[in-house]
Amino acid sequence: MLKLGASYKSKQYFGDFDFDQKYVDGTNAPNVKFNMNYPAIYSVGLGLSGGNFDFALDFRYVDYENTEGFMESGWQIATSGSAEGFPTGAVNGFGWKNMSILSVGLQYQATEKLPIRIGYTYSSNPIKDELAFFSIPATAVIENAAQIGFSYMVNDKIDLSAVYHYGFRGDGVSGNLLNPQMITSENPLGKVPGTTISYNMSTSMIQVGINYGLGKILNKTTEPVE
Repeated sequence: MLKLGASYKSKQYFGDFDFDQKYVDGTNAPNVKFNMNYPAIYSVGLGLSGGNFDFALDFRYVDYENTEGFMESGWQIATSGSAEGFPTGAVNGFGWKNMSILSVGLQYQATEKLPIRIGYTYSSNPIKDELAFFSIPATAVIENAAQIGFSYMVNDKIDLSAVYHYGFRGDGVSGNLLNPQMITSENPLGKVPGTTISYNMSTSMIQVGINYGLGKILNKTTEPVE
């Protein structure tokens, strides 16, 4: 009746992004390198079955705070050339928090050929409001998502499946526009007074599938001879 599992997915490493820049007047600007890796993910889960019901619970923890490209924040400072000591206009990273994801699912075997499934997923928001400006290119974080679907066995070779998914952002993210030219000791991020940047997103998807089995694998056994 009870199944338990756990997994660890290690951090994935990527090469640096290297930007060769020029000022608007055509002169060379300091080169900027940016490193962004993929975070480690820890997962645990359980499954519980009984009668016509199957229940599953899954928890994942995404370690952004120890991943290059996500743990740093703020503006890069030039270390050489005429701009040494000044912000380059490039960012150190997104400054994301660690992310927790909880998923639950329930399947009901309505008939021998028709299982019906529902699911829900909650994801904590890793984006800090004060750093919202840095995450404009990477806002695809859905806080809440629900799914409903079913499968139907037409015969022993063909089965149909369909699922509807809807995801919504929750509270979203809101912060100030940031400008490196406005950095001071009291304003290290360069917040622009009187400005607001915010974003919110939702997703909606219908997925339909048809599976066709080409045939069954036959296992031949030899009966003992007396």
